Amino acid sequence: MGRPAGPRHTELLIAAGFAVVVGGCLTATAVFPPGEIVGRIAVLAAVLCVFAARTADPLAALATAVMGWLVATGFLVNHEGELRFTGWPDLLRLAVLVAAVAIGTLWGRIRIARQYAAVTIIEIAPDDPMLADAAALAEPAGTARAVNH
Repeated sequence: MGRPAGPRHTELLIAAGFAVVVGGCLTATAVFPPGEIVGRIAVLAAVLCVFAARTADPLAALATAVMGWLVATGFLVNHEGELRFTGWPDLLRLAVLVAAVAIGTLWGRIRIARQYAAVTIIEIAPDDPMLADAAALAEPAGTARAVNH
């Protein structure tokens, strides 16, 4: 993705974020057994961080983190989709997921800014005699091509 998403794309990214949350939870479940809550949340946080970096859309990333927290609370922490909140541990898990998407979004925005800064478009007339002179000057010493005038 070349630039941050516009308002129309944010809605699609939120829907894609839900699919990423489900995939991240399935991956976390496959990697860690039911008692390993920290490992499961770490896997989900890593997946959400990459998603946020690729989209670079803060609103979609935040919505994805909240969805991730709800799905993780229901299926990774508790079982069978039961949303039972336990206070500080749940808030800490939410903070971890929000921090992951914040880092990912920042990473994505920096990546996009660097791409824009590195791209410079210059039009050069291909038949311009100065172009051949410049090419000759750019060659290493002893390997210069003949310049036709």
